[in-house]
Amino acid sequence: MSVRKRLIAGLPDGIRPLPVSSVCGGSILNLKNKHMRMHYKCTPLVSDASGNVVLSFDYMEDITTLMTTANGYWMRFNLNGQPAHWHSDRRKTVRKDILSPREKLLIGLCQKGHAIGEIAEMVSVSRQTAKNQLNTVRNRLFARDNTSLVQLSLLAGLLDTTS
Repeated sequence: MSVRKRLIAGLPDGIRPLPVSSVCGGSILNLKNKHMRMHYKCTPLVSDASGNVVLSFDYMEDITTLMTTANGYWMRFNLNGQPAHWHSDRRKTVRKDILSPREKLLIGLCQKGHAIGEIAEMVSVSRQTAKNQLNTVRNRLFARDNTSLVQLSLLAGLLDTTS
């Protein structure tokens, strides 16, 4: 099933247009018939007269090196002013952001160059808990490692870049 059809199948009825901001991990074949994992940013989705969704990408980048080899992808978008996401593991729209504020904090600390032990101390958890929490987020976003997790989060607009 195409990305477009999977997206539409997982959405609540009656949502048009759907302002998708980011799709991470969608797979395409390049001209050399090799699979690439992509990050797309697109304008709001609209339906044509026959109900087909028209995709218009503003931005597309190969992120194969940032992602694990696990099959899957996720989308982050805005529903009625609130963040929402769709993940290939669940195959349904979830009306909250793909990352919790705590997970964003952990990734932000990684972005600032803090080691796992320092992060654990800063958020008052054990080293193993901090490691497990970052591992959970890496798996959800299909990130290869913590550096890739930070890069994917920045690409998808998950982190506040002003602080």
